[in-house]
Amino acid sequence: KLFFIIILFSYNSIQAQNFEGELSYTVKMDGYVVYKSDTLQLRDKMIRKGEYFDSLNIKINDLGYVKKINNGKDETVILNFNEKKKYIITEKELTVDDLNFRNIYNTKLVTDYSHDEIIELTQNDTIINFNNAEIKANRITIKKKYSKEIYLISHDFLKLPVKRNILISEDNQIYDKEVEDLIGSNLILKYTMTTTLLGYMIVDIELSKIEQKEIPISNFEIPKHIEDKENKKINK
Repeated sequence: KLFFIIILFSYNSIQAQNFEGELSYTVKMDGYVVYKSDTLQLRDKMIRKGEYFDSLNIKINDLGYVKKINNGKDETVILNFNEKKKYIITEKELTVDDLNFRNIYNTKLVTDYSHDEIIELTQNDTIINFNNAEIKANRITIKKKYSKEIYLISHDFLKLPVKRNILISEDNQIYDKEVEDLIGSNLILKYTMTTTLLGYMIVDIELSKIEQKEIPISNFEIPKHIEDKENKKINK
């Protein structure tokens, strides 16, 4: 099997309706980085920088989603769909990122990101047997100068309340619109990325659990005692 999902509700109950609930993904990262003729193990380097994580939990409803990234920093990301604002919350700090602002001042307009341009994009329909039911899936393959990405997404198994690639950083979603349009509101079952830029890296993210349930609005509340990096009071 390409993936294993612990399902907590019947297939018929989620087919052709917007999903509200909790999604859990397992993450594997490996590789190395070449720096000044030295080869560094990527995992150790990412752990030191707080960039390595082995699981991802997403609570989502019509308001937005709350993303918990298990990277050792006790970090929570809240994305409000209506405000188009991203809140990064840690124990002592709050960072607010206005994605509308980023759309205007796109750093890729002034920086050479030619290596990130899509060279080839292909799609293949497939059917996956899951939970005694056949699920239509779409395999999307993206080739770039130094990297290759593969998405396995559902066709009609489950629809999210937003058309968005929920796995990647929210900032990148303004750059990869072509891929985001293909994914739409479909559930990402598995994502694999390999790159040879500055060494070698492989990232494998796989859906491991789905739980359909109500997500209380309290999950989207921003802590009142925290100040952002620019010392602006938030909700005070």
